[in-house]
Amino acid sequence: MDIERYGKFLIFKFEEKILLSHLRMEGKYYLAHYENSSYQKGLTYQPEEEDSKFNKHVHLVFEFTDESLLLYHDVRKFGRFYLFTYNDYLTNPRSPLVKLGHEPFNEKDGTYLYSKAQKFKKTTKELLLDQSVLVGIGNIYADEICFLAKIPPQKSAFTLTKEDCDLLVSKTQEVLNKALELGGSTVRSYHFANDASGRFQNELNVYGREGEPCYLCGTPISKTKIGGRGTHFCAHCQQELPSKKIRVIGVTGLISAGKSMVSSAFQKAGYHLVDADQIAKDCLVKGESCYQKVLETFGREILRSDGEIERSKLREIVVKDEVALTKLNSLIHPEVEAVIVEKIKDERKCFLLDVPLLFEAGLDKLCDLTIFVNTHEKVRRKRLIARGTMPLKEAAKLNSSLLEAIKKMAKVDVIIDNSLTREATDFQVKSLIEKIRQLNLISK
Repeated sequence: MDIERYGKFLIFKFEEKILLSHLRMEGKYYLAHYENSSYQKGLTYQPEEEDSKFNKHVHLVFEFTDESLLLYHDVRKFGRFYLFTYNDYLTNPRSPLVKLGHEPFNEKDGTYLYSKAQKFKKTTKELLLDQSVLVGIGNIYADEICFLAKIPPQKSAFTLTKEDCDLLVSKTQEVLNKALELGGSTVRSYHFANDASGRFQNELNVYGREGEPCYLCGTPISKTKIGGRGTHFCAHCQQELPSKKIRVIGVTGLISAGKSMVSSAFQKAGYHLVDADQIAKDCLVKGESCYQKVLETFGREILRSDGEIERSKLREIVVKDEVALTKLNSLIHPEVEAVIVEKIKDERKCFLLDVPLLFEAGLDKLCDLTIFVNTHEKVRRKRLIARGTMPLKEAAKLNSSLLEAIKKMAKVDVIIDNSLTREATDFQVKSLIEKIRQLNLISK
């Protein structure tokens, strides 16, 4: 008998058969002996009520000639087993090994990964997790690999360069070797030999550290979902700018996240602010372009005594009714876009577009770079309460729709996290402005 591994599969080689085993989330193997177990030689084991909780979750028992036992233990029963002959375990269409990609440790550089990435329509994180591309990379390690390679996990895989793929392969080998050396990562229930805990979780740079400062730059670690998996990254260390001159920047973000602070920093750096909210307000003034259209759609009950539109009444209507919100946006967004297009015509100037609904309005297409300003929910709530300008329920609904749009579009170039100190945010913004300045000098 022999045991090998390929990716996440254990390959048990018996005299006549091959057994493939995948532990999935909770599967474990324990070595035992008849003398100190409740198993009887040669009998199918049926757990009784008085048996221990441990035995209750043993689903497979291997009996060896030296009277030792190998117990497969799985609380959640997610593990999988496949039985084949020596002739077909690598070729049988039902064999999971047939669909597996390359072993990362066998790759000399990123040539193979680059060839796969060119045809991959999802993100870099999903490319790393796809076992038909590279085997053995799990969620924790994918986050760590992206961080060490300084590549955003949400970056479209088909935009990766050969150099990016070289770096990803190198960092994959580095992370997996370190994890093996330290016995894996005990984040929840995993243990390795002798029931000892893994130690790689003590080496994690980003995974499981949402809101904590990055070890390299101090920026709070961000968390999002990519392909349904929780994903951690540093918005500063892993930001990637387009390789072109950046003249028009779009900034968006959650309500009370701190967009105005970011906008102010860019203004001080010489950028001309274009405030979409202010343009929208101007469009609703009596006698202006949208005034009559909005009045005809929503009725005179939204008017103040002086004939001007009461924006709080209008907001109250559209927050409760998605159809009404869609109608309002269809009236205002084209007008706002027309004004913005006119304002940014001057090629000699750089502009910052402050647009709360940057993606919903399709205004991201006017931008060379998009920025998303985020902050922790507790911080946003405190700011909203302090301002008293919008009920929390309304703000929560607007924030939810904005986040959904960001996830759908997946086009944000840079995330600035405003959860910690003013100094930490200033560092992120100033670093970004300097990177853009250097890029624009090169692109001239």
